[in-house]
Amino acid sequence: MWNEIVDYIKSTEIFCHILAGSYGVPYSHGTYHGLHLDAVEPPSLLTLSDNKRFEIGYALADAFAEHARSCIKKSYSIQRPWPKTAQYLQENDPHGFAEYRDTFYSFVYLSEMFGKLALLIFKGNENKKDELKSFLEKNGDISSFLHYLSNFGHG
Repeated sequence: MWNEIVDYIKSTEIFCHILAGSYGVPYSHGTYHGLHLDAVEPPSLLTLSDNKRFEIGYALADAFAEHARSCIKKSYSIQRPWPKTAQYLQENDPHGFAEYRDTFYSFVYLSEMFGKLALLIFKGNENKKDELKSFLEKNGDISSFLHYLSNFGHG
């Protein structure tokens, strides 16, 4: 079952049709909808053996990182300065504003899932130091963009 879940989340074509609440994200397409009772969240992996939890958790974290990365790419196609664009869209193009907002909100929530999974698989896992180093190097763009957004508008 877990391999299928990983495949569905990895596939952009399938992922965009999965309800976000089913994979632990309480927001999609302008709506806070909460989580499904049986959502696949990081704690769901705790029932797996250490090796299987690492394998599946790593694959899921990697998939969420790729989806978050696609939001970063999409955000760079939005005209800057972003606050002025947001104001213009909010006043003149509600649909465009929803897409603008969803790009950033989706990035934050997908990054959160990526981070929760990474924490689950690496915390206290001393024998995976090399994998952790590689993982952090590979995904530094996500934490950098989160840092950038956290300081956005602070002059």
